[in-house]
Amino acid sequence: MGLAEAPEELRLLAGQMDDVAGQARELGADLVALRETSGWRSAAAEEYQAALLDHAETTTRAADRVDDVALALREHADGTAQTLAAIEAARGFLLSAAEEARSVLGDLWDGVVDAVTEDARRVLDVVADAPASPVDLGWLERARQAGWPG
Repeated sequence: MGLAEAPEELRLLAGQMDDVAGQARELGADLVALRETSGWRSAAAEEYQAALLDHAETTTRAADRVDDVALALREHADGTAQTLAAIEAARGFLLSAAEEARSVLGDLWDGVVDAVTEDARRVLDVVADAPASPVDLGWLERARQAGWPG
């Protein structure tokens, strides 16, 4: 799995957690149903029924915790997706700015080198040190250095 697929993988895992929580709740309901269908009466039967109810409550609490895990996974997936989108936007901005800077420099090279803007030079300097990987937090910083508002 690459970094770009991480949000979807996290969402799939959250869906699996939803299934586990549902299964745990079904198990808890089955324990309660078993407690209520028990027909015998005695001190031992009452202890057994109380234990079934305790197990059902514990199972429900566990299902709630699994729901919390699923929610955290979804929130993490959303944050990861936003970060990846910001990186891609920064990378696109910076590469576009670099191409624009190259174009400006190419046009000016034929006799108007003195008119090269500081922004074009700064962008080219920033791009020269840009990350090698297309998915790197460094793209955000480099793009901001070049004037990206994101």
